[in-house]
Amino acid sequence: MTFHNLRIRFSVFSIALLIALTLFAAQQRFNARAVLAAPARGLPVFTALSNVQQKAGSSAKTFVIARVADAEEAPSSLHVSVNFAASATVNGVTISGIQISADGNVSATVATNCNAGTTSFTLRVMDNASLSTTASLAVTVLPNTPPAMAYHPAYAMDVGETLTVNPANSPIDNGTISTVTLQSVVPALGGTVTVSAYGAVTISNPSVTGNHIVKVRLIDSCSLFADFSFSVNVTGAVCPVITVAPTTLSSATRGNNYAQQFGASGGNGSYSYAVSAGTLPSGLTLASNGNLAGTPTVAATNFFTIRATDLNGCQGARGYALVVNSVVCSYAINPNSVTIPAQGGLLSAISVTAGVGCDWTAVSNVAWLTITNGAAGSGNGSVNYSAAANPNPAPRTGTLTIAGHSFTVNQVAAQVCATLTVNPSSLPALIVSKPFNQTLVASGGNTPYSFAVTNGVIPAGINLNAQGALTGTPMIAGDTSFTVTATDANGCKGTRTYHVTIQPRSFTSVSAASYLGNQLASDMIVAGFGVDLAAQTAVADTSPLPLQLAGVSVRVRDSQSVERMAPLFFVSPTQVNYLMPTGTALGLAHVTLTNAANLLSEGDVNIASI
Repeated sequence: MTFHNLRIRFSVFSIALLIALTLFAAQQRFNARAVLAAPARGLPVFTALSNVQQKAGSSAKTFVIARVADAEEAPSSLHVSVNFAASATVNGVTISGIQISADGNVSATVATNCNAGTTSFTLRVMDNASLSTTASLAVTVLPNTPPAMAYHPAYAMDVGETLTVNPANSPIDNGTISTVTLQSVVPALGGTVTVSAYGAVTISNPSVTGNHIVKVRLIDSCSLFADFSFSVNVTGAVCPVITVAPTTLSSATRGNNYAQQFGASGGNGSYSYAVSAGTLPSGLTLASNGNLAGTPTVAATNFFTIRATDLNGCQGARGYALVVNSVVCSYAINPNSVTIPAQGGLLSAISVTAGVGCDWTAVSNVAWLTITNGAAGSGNGSVNYSAAANPNPAPRTGTLTIAGHSFTVNQVAAQVCATLTVNPSSLPALIVSKPFNQTLVASGGNTPYSFAVTNGVIPAGINLNAQGALTGTPMIAGDTSFTVTATDANGCKGTRTYHVTIQPRSFTSVSAASYLGNQLASDMIVAGFGVDLAAQTAVADTSPLPLQLAGVSVRVRDSQSVERMAPLFFVSPTQVNYLMPTGTALGLAHVTLTNAANLLSEGDVNIASI
């Protein structure tokens, strides 16, 4: 390409660009003139209606709540909101489902709950240019009204028929009807009465003639109710002759079971039975199925009438005389007599044999015999009694009268006790861990004797059995007292109080070097001898020496009453080597050894200056 050709092409491009810029500028000037010449857009026109009314507790209902218009847009293209939302609830009033018709009517559903009250909402209409207008909508809430329904006032039917009564006006309510119930039937008509959810009443098989008022109750969702009633006159059918059977009744016996089944014939279906006059014998009852049963309690002749009623209410009756005979009674008791001990008490029962319905009583003829149970009865039974203790040295006799029979009680004389002596008069000293055996004996009474500790504390480890053997191994040193009571075969008693000293086991201490007891001093090695000093043999292998070895310890109380624990070298069952504690004062000292079983061995030593 030559420079000449390039220059020509550049010139053509420059001319085209210049033309395009000129056209764009002209268009912009035209648009500006058009904008300046266009008129301003108007707001939508919005008018809320003022006649929106709804009862409390009402279901949703559609209302025209406002009218809208717009100069630039069709009504159906506008947007309407309530409280700036698609739906809103205020004070129990709910507005939802807003629609705009082609002619500008704004409709919505309005629902109220049971507690709703008059309130207001803000309505807003907005066009597609986001221009909007608001208006206030008032909703007046009227009081809830109870449900409504109606029946024709009067109906008629015969006994045993079926009648269905439909409402003249179906149940209605501004809200919903939650319950339809049969409230009452006055007086009762003897059949069955049901009511449907739509208020239809069905009466089946009435048996009571006359005029009856049937009342139905409707309850709405807010618990308001209303009652609606009608009358039904039940007329009786022509009744046949109904015969009650049997013609007569067999006699009964007082105290014996009795049963009689009544029947009827000539009527319709099954029968119910009742006493229409007179009184049944005491103890007998009549069931509605005609069964007369029970146990008569009074001998007499009773007059009464039994009435039978069939399904149609037709009746028949028959009078009866029922004779209740007295029972011939015989009685027996077992045993007829008894011999009891002097101490008396609650005694064995006396059995009574008698016929059914035969009454009897039991009484005491003496003050020292008391009836405790069975003072009266009927038929077979028993009598319990108690006797007071005989305070006299001679026997005595008393009687009970039971069911006309005499029951004799022979009580032996009171026991006069001789003086019982418990021996020995004293017990020897006991030694800790040394087995002890002593037999106690009694004299002056009747054998055999039994022994028991009745007061004080017997030494620990010692036991007394009922035969008087006092045995065991004392465990703790000290003094104690206890009383032993001996009781002979007649219950007579004698006692002896024992004062016992339990001495500790001996513990003899000597010099481990000279084996002399009078050459002991502070810081000296000492050998102690006794029995059961330790459970095992052990040698100290620590420094300083231990104060306890294999459960054994040695305590020294010197002449100044200062106690010190002794270091231990060696322990065994019969010998313990220890070091006399430093500082033990001169004079008589007391040494106490305690083993692992907490048994003590004791002894005295003389501390000298060596």
